[in-house]
Amino acid sequence: MHATEPAVVEILASVTGSQVDDWEDLDGPDSGVGADFWFRHRTTGVEAYANLDQDHVTISVDGERVFDGPRCATSEAE
Repeated sequence: MHATEPAVVEILASVTGSQVDDWEDLDGPDSGVGADFWFRHRTTGVEAYANLDQDHVTISVDGERVFDGPRCATSEAE
């Protein structure tokens, strides 16, 4: 896992109603902006893409944007 990936995968799990351990890392293309992360859900096979750029996270699952906001948004709500 990348150094910043745990926070990103925690947001992914939170917004999809899943667990962190449900997601496995994938290799994927690099957008050239910020840090890119690719995941696959271990049970369903659904793929997710996350981009972290200056503490702003965008997450898409199967091409649909499911989160667009600050990296700390979900941890502050808890």
